[in-house]
Amino acid sequence: MIEKIGKDLLDRITKLDKFSLYELDDYIHSLIGRRVTYIQRPSKCGQPHCKKCRVEGIGHGLYWFAKFRHEGRQHMVYIGKAKREINIMEVMKKKKEKKQKSKKRG
Repeated sequence: MIEKIGKDLLDRITKLDKFSLYELDDYIHSLIGRRVTYIQRPSKCGQPHCKKCRVEGIGHGLYWFAKFRHEGRQHMVYIGKAKREINIMEVMKKKKEKKQKSKKRG
């Protein structure tokens, strides 16, 4: 399979720095789609007196989360009670905007 890519191209790819490889990875996955794993799990609200969320408690409901890798890091995103498909690039854009807003405030 790799023989179809060509030795010259493979040599050029192996010489790329880490950041360029992440950009290439993002580009390739924009063409073929990125793998997303959808899971259901309970969630804890964080209220100190909540009976469902105590240390031994099970938490609230079963909620959908999406797990995926982006730029070498694993991410998990809350979806909600109903399962829906996510666009990873949109999710990462929103995360980046949220992070920038929090830096401006604090």
